[in-house]
Amino acid sequence: MAQTWTSKAPDLRGLNAFHHQCVRAIVSISRHQKWDDRVTSSTLAKTLGIDSDIGDIIRERRLRWLGHIGRMDDDRLPKCTLFGELSATRPQHGPSRRWWDVAVDDFNRIHPCVPEKEWLDTAQNRWEWREVIQPSAL
Repeated sequence: MAQTWTSKAPDLRGLNAFHHQCVRAIVSISRHQKWDDRVTSSTLAKTLGIDSDIGDIIRERRLRWLGHIGRMDDDRLPKCTLFGELSATRPQHGPSRRWWDVAVDDFNRIHPCVPEKEWLDTAQNRWEWREVIQPSAL
């Protein structure tokens, strides 16, 4: 459920490091081989055909979830939560970025010229939405 986080750079770096560690463990590359044979994460990714990092995967899943919420009925709790507004302001030392801010940034990264409200029309068609958020576009 990492797609529901408001991920920050240190979080993504830690997840990428863990991902690389797991890939090395799966293909049985020891620490000695890593240093002696100079098996870097990028060469290992090229060899295995891994072309995206954890940040890209989380962005894609976040946008898939955004499309799913966009297709929900208006009375469903996730949609009410996403589009609802609180009467009070956020606490002074609260989180500076909300999930919505991160999701809008992800969408603008793919389609910088599309207004915010047009994504909802696109998300109504599941197949069109999947084409919009393809990992190749991320």
